Amino acid sequence: MGLTGIYIVDNMIGPVPKHWIIEFYGEENTVNPILHHVTAYRSRFGRVLVLLNKDFGGLDPYTVTRLARVLGGDSLRIDVGRGFRFSDTVETLREAVNVDGYESVILVYPYYHMPRGLGGYQHATRVTGLARELAVNGYRVFLFNTVSRMGEWMPEGGNYHHHSVHVIVRVDRLRKGRIGARLVKHPSKPTGGLASFKLDSVLGGVTAQRPLTAWL
Repeated sequence: MGLTGIYIVDNMIGPVPKHWIIEFYGEENTVNPILHHVTAYRSRFGRVLVLLNKDFGGLDPYTVTRLARVLGGDSLRIDVGRGFRFSDTVETLREAVNVDGYESVILVYPYYHMPRGLGGYQHATRVTGLARELAVNGYRVFLFNTVSRMGEWMPEGGNYHHHSVHVIVRVDRLRKGRIGARLVKHPSKPTGGLASFKLDSVLGGVTAQRPLTAWL
């Protein structure tokens, strides 16, 4: 059973125990297509909770619904919550810890509303701690994150976040419509490995031919 539905990425990072947190980070225009694909794919296996922390945009319901249909998932299994303030993010995560029935929890830009300055990273530990609690409680946890404001070599969230997440993959746009996925952290595999795949294959769900109605 794949983790993301993107074969080359699943082969690079898997197998992954359920209590491990998996993170993708990079520029939003590269992270977003993978977010849509993973959200739709995980709905094959049960209910999915998506916690989106942005003022506007970030998740296109039409794209998720279409991909779920193509990938064998069910968009009716996907619940979406949105945080407009950092306190919303913390409170929604705290509530999710006490909710049964979700197979996967997907945190989208969890540090978007984090206060500016170095003091903001003290607040970030609250989000990271709750993400760890979700994973320990048996949820499959995915993080979709931006690059750190302190330097692009690591994801946003600070050192505690970086040490708490088990698998970290950086994604970047390459030439000819491809996305590169570089393994930044993994407890049992060498880091630095690079896989690439076509952006169209992520947005289209699969590369095999299908009836026209399956794509609409």
